[in-house]
Amino acid sequence: MAAAAALGAAGCGGGPADDAELTPKTTVELRDDGYHPVRAKVPVGGRVTWVNVSERLGTAQSPGVPEFLYDVRKLDAQNLFDTHTLQPGEALTVTFDTPGRYVYFSSYDNSTSGLIQVVDER
Repeated sequence: MAAAAALGAAGCGGGPADDAELTPKTTVELRDDGYHPVRAKVPVGGRVTWVNVSERLGTAQSPGVPEFLYDVRKLDAQNLFDTHTLQPGEALTVTFDTPGRYVYFSSYDNSTSGLIQVVDER
């Protein structure tokens, strides 16, 4: 979780996520060496699809997702989301309806982290 917290601190108030190309749909691959790309930027209503291309189980989970919310995929009001476990070859898409910075990590390897920036273009 320390890596995810460090990425969140580094991503606040400008920085690398701001340089990411704004696109309405993004695909993030879960690879053996981490997420690719690590940072993405989508507009409000944009969609991010996580695809597990590795041989291992993978997740993309916001820090602070309560353990008991097993059926919740997205909690925009708190900038939280959870793909739950993705088997090799499996994918899941999350739609982001609230602007903000969504830091996430792998619950299997919390040194793996990423950032989704959601911007309001209105």
